[in-house]
Amino acid sequence: MRVAKRISSGLQAGLVAGGGVALFYLATDVVRLAPLETVAALARAFLGLPADALPPGLDIAALATTGVAVGVYSLLHFAAFGALGLLATFVVPATSFWATLGRGGLFGGVAASLLFVGARTVTGSPFAVEPIGVPSLLLVNAAAGVLMAMVLAVHAADGSREL
Repeated sequence: MRVAKRISSGLQAGLVAGGGVALFYLATDVVRLAPLETVAALARAFLGLPADALPPGLDIAALATTGVAVGVYSLLHFAAFGALGLLATFVVPATSFWATLGRGGLFGGVAASLLFVGARTVTGSPFAVEPIGVPSLLLVNAAAGVLMAMVLAVHAADGSREL
């Protein structure tokens, strides 16, 4: 496969998967009537901010602080999923559709979860998985892997069978 197609396919797959994860947690927060609560909690932990650094409410200063922290965390989130998408072009070969989805789910569940834990370990951030829970983390990352595999399968169907 040409390098440009691999990069394009991988980045698209990663961004779709990252968007799926973000939308899942946004929807979960909206149902709980606490929009952006999960990403704000993760941003606080990852950026090393105290728990009260992003207080709830409509205070303009609090909203600005929350917005910046959530924005920075979101950029890191999508960059990480973009990198995972690039890696997936090597690890998740496009063969049969169902096999590709299965490998994608396994890849997402393992690689994205390890990246999440590894990033927190390297940065010294507390392992703030409480807002989302370990089962949710694993399942949503597996679903993200399936989304990546779907994008890669579509790209493989457009051209050569191999990415």
